Amino acid sequence: MMMGMNAAALRRPRANAVRQAPVAPLSVRCSRTEMPAPSSQRSRRAVVGMLGGAAALVLAPHQPARAEEDEVDDRYDEDGVLKSSKALKGEVVFQTVPLDGGSSYQVPEGWKTGTTDAWLDPVGGSQVQSVTLYTADATVADITALGKIEYLPLTKLPVPKDVTTADMIALVKTERDGVMYYEWDLAISPKVCAQEQLLIQGLCFPDTVVLLSAAVKNGKLSVMEVRSTEAQWKLGSKAIRSLRKSFKA
Repeated sequence: MMMGMNAAALRRPRANAVRQAPVAPLSVRCSRTEMPAPSSQRSRRAVVGMLGGAAALVLAPHQPARAEEDEVDDRYDEDGVLKSSKALKGEVVFQTVPLDGGSSYQVPEGWKTGTTDAWLDPVGGSQVQSVTLYTADATVADITALGKIEYLPLTKLPVPKDVTTADMIALVKTERDGVMYYEWDLAISPKVCAQEQLLIQGLCFPDTVVLLSAAVKNGKLSVMEVRSTEAQWKLGSKAIRSLRKSFKA
């Protein structure tokens, strides 16, 4: 009898048993759009090699070594003038740079204009090769009326030919102060590649990075182009992106 009861008890379902329902994967939407890979895999590898990983390209700015901390007074600049309260708090102070037609952008206050490059940093050296504004008359009130950014050809913008044929790395649309901006990250390869590079690597790596920011305002299509060399991009990509983001049409 006991054996029969034990067998029946063993056949009873457990009251505490719970069936786990499969968990559906989360769906995440991102506002940033990445372009599909170029038709040439060799070209894609070249572009990714220069613009791929932030860890490889976005390097921390060089900090000059100090012999003795007690001998340095951070309250004053190199000319002996008391720094602003923002500078003492470690905040970056920016200066506004005017462009034609009322457009503008911003750079750190410490940056200086150079003779061959647009901007120089007293510590980091050359930062940006050039900053150029291109404009054209617009028959639309907003840049979105020209089409979605992922389908808008760069030939529709008033930019140089080498920009329209550049490798597309990334693109994004953003709104600032009620104005919609289209932004592109591009890479340009040299017209003539070094023979040594072709023999060793089998391809020609891009040597120029171009960031574009475009908007339509007051009947004008304005496009700001920020151009930098490969070396400048590797050392200061974060600052270069901030410059592009500060553009106001």
